[in-house]
Amino acid sequence: MYTLSAPYNPSDLEYFEIQQESGWIVLRKPLDRERYRLRVRASDKGQPPSYADVDVELDVVDRNNKPPLWDVSVYGPIHIKENVTVGTVVTAVKAR
Repeated sequence: MYTLSAPYNPSDLEYFEIQQESGWIVLRKPLDRERYRLRVRASDKGQPPSYADVDVELDVVDRNNKPPLWDVSVYGPIHIKENVTVGTVVTAVKAR
């Protein structure tokens, strides 16, 4: 299960929500700033539950600037084994 928080600026949660089962982060309303910082928690249904947190930073680029051209249109879904070691790279995205 995925949950979303914004420990650095709680108002960031006004703009985003997370789908509990897939982890997809979606917009709730149009963005009006250049930077957002969120924290995603992934937890299992064990007793007690295990969990891991990851920070997500979003830098918004003005449309009038040249937006990135992504090498791939969709980079998911990404599946991660639960026993990977800390520090393992789970995905990389590439743009021009």
